[in-house]
Amino acid sequence: DFYQLTEETAAGDDVWCAWQCDRPDLKAGFAIFFRRGAAPEETRTFQLGGIEPEGTYRIECYDGSKNTVKSPELENWTVKLAPRSFQLIFYRKIP
Repeated sequence: DFYQLTEETAAGDDVWCAWQCDRPDLKAGFAIFFRRGAAPEETRTFQLGGIEPEGTYRIECYDGSKNTVKSPELENWTVKLAPRSFQLIFYRKIP
């Protein structure tokens, strides 16, 4: 399943853009978040789709960092980025 997490896509340099791909059959997916150069907000929270309630998820970031989070934190994923940067996360539900 594919989710567009922001209304903005390519309009201007003052927005964030974010997308998610969720594989319900694998209980896994990824999401990518972009902060454009003139976007005023340093931090944004995104509502991810397809996350199973009451679950625990393993997160692996593009930068190599890893973390374990509960469903509510992943469903409301908060991202803090410098201008003109991105975050890519991969997630998988822990059985």
